[in-house]
Amino acid sequence: MDWLLVASTVSRWVHVLCACIVVGGIFWMVLAPTAAPRGRAFKPVFHGSILLLILTGSFNAWRAWGQYSLWPGVLHGVFGMHILLALAAIILLIVATAKPVPSGRLMAWGVALLFVVVLLASTLKGLRERAVLKHSTPITSNA
Repeated sequence: MDWLLVASTVSRWVHVLCACIVVGGIFWMVLAPTAAPRGRAFKPVFHGSILLLILTGSFNAWRAWGQYSLWPGVLHGVFGMHILLALAAIILLIVATAKPVPSGRLMAWGVALLFVVVLLASTLKGLRERAVLKHSTPITSNA
């Protein structure tokens, strides 16, 4: 069994799950501020998910790094924007949730940034798959 393939699959799954938790939790806090979990109840989940996002994202990038050389200008540009905006969103949301009553305006900007980060992530995945297909050797039949 290829343990690296299993680790890659689990890492990708955990990465997407944590992104859903962070984006969904912050979106819910902006959408329904009186009904959303506040302060200490959500912070461990939020911070733990961010930590797992950073760890699994680093592992996933390491595993896919060879694919970025197939179309370097485009893939490195989208990857860089994904990382920079993700870090900006994380910092913004940590600052917004640092107070007992989170800042609604900062959190709204954080949600908007997270939506762009998710858009960039899905675009990057599609572009990587396209680059791999474009540079792969076609399978021919000898029959």
